[in-house]
Amino acid sequence: MKYEIEDREGKHCLECGTSITYGRQDKKFCCSKCRNDYYNRRSHDHRIIEQRINAALNRNYSILKKLLDDGVTSATLSDLSEWGFRPESITGHGKVGRHDQYRCYEIRYFQSVNKIFGITFSPIRNTAPCSLTREREQ
Repeated sequence: MKYEIEDREGKHCLECGTSITYGRQDKKFCCSKCRNDYYNRRSHDHRIIEQRINAALNRNYSILKKLLDDGVTSATLSDLSEWGFRPESITGHGKVGRHDQYRCYEIRYFQSVNKIFGITFSPIRNTAPCSLTREREQ
């Protein structure tokens, strides 16, 4: 039985440009390092965005936690912004009466035009479906 050798001219690694002379016909990379480098580079922008969002949420949480630890339940937005608080970085939002209620993880607060108030610690409830909760109890 005679095997034909494929002509692979024109097939190059997407990362380093090395000619690919072996492997599957649809092979895109010469080695796993090149494959990993290529996909890491592609997802780099997404990771940067995630890191910025998480940093802003963590900063907000630290500021709110410090206020709670000091017994403070309200503060002006101008004071908070000086400390690095970003009102747009939240983990939850809802309307309670005529006020907007916001969450930063398990800390909730109300926000008006120029201040936040009613800062409280409120543990997040288990939101698992009832069937899963019953299975865990058994």
